[in-house]
Amino acid sequence: NAEAEGEGGTTKAERYLRLLQRDYEARPDDTRTQFYLAQTYFDLGRYAEAREVYQQRIESGGWDEERWYARYRAALCAQRLGQRQTAQGELLQAWNERPGRAEPLYELARGAREAGEYHTAYLAAEQALALGFPVHDRLFVNTLAYTYGPIEEISISAYYVGKLISS
Repeated sequence: NAEAEGEGGTTKAERYLRLLQRDYEARPDDTRTQFYLAQTYFDLGRYAEAREVYQQRIESGGWDEERWYARYRAALCAQRLGQRQTAQGELLQAWNERPGRAEPLYELARGAREAGEYHTAYLAAEQALALGFPVHDRLFVNTLAYTYGPIEEISISAYYVGKLISS
């Protein structure tokens, strides 16, 4: 994509990353810079770096919804790095922190199903499906986690746990 690439074959995201890295070096305690640097690392598939900066964002305090989202994304980084048990624990911790958010449960269900842990997947997806859209939270609400995502996980896992689903 010619629009996404600049001089030297760098993408817009890579240029943005360089700007954020410079800002982070100048102001490592700035929570907004921490958050968006972690987001950019995540979007570029640099999960170990993203996880480290998300952890810093969590520890920095501040806006609870953004701190929670950093915790959730740090768990996703662990998941993508193949650290399944760490990811499971952190997803449960994220859900415990904001029990009205279905995203951690949906991701827990998806990860469990992919690992062949169908009972866990079924249970987590059922709980995710029972939640409605968050009333007060607005930051990065993933519609999939509140709609057909859990339904898909339930339907796949139900087959393996021997549950019949009727309409």
